[in-house]
Amino acid sequence: MERVNRLTPDQDANWGNNDGVIRNGSTANAEPVNGTPTAWNSVGVVVNLVVAKRGSVWVLPGGDITNPLSITNAGALTVTGVLVTDTLPPGVSYLRSDAPFPPSQPTSGVLVWRPGKVGQRPALPA
Repeated sequence: MERVNRLTPDQDANWGNNDGVIRNGSTANAEPVNGTPTAWNSVGVVVNLVVAKRGSVWVLPGGDITNPLSITNAGALTVTGVLVTDTLPPGVSYLRSDAPFPPSQPTSGVLVWRPGKVGQRPALPA
């Protein structure tokens, strides 16, 4: 049994069975433990998408701004149906993207990327 939300009180509704996929540790016979001691619980939050946008702190008027955008999944499962929305600052126009999944621009100043599926992080060595 694992706590669904480790920040809420100890109540029956806040407990669930390990999903059998997310494991942490092993038995004395080197068999995987269906549990998550010292790790995120499988019945709780297992998705941790991280969106990072980097770029110049300043740009001259009329100059181009380059903002590399990365999407990573630090969670334990592959995430599907991912959608990332970015609102451009006033006075900034979108020019182009070299992303494998180019953005759409449903309204002026709003960009939407639909990468669809973001794979899980590589497994850590035991």
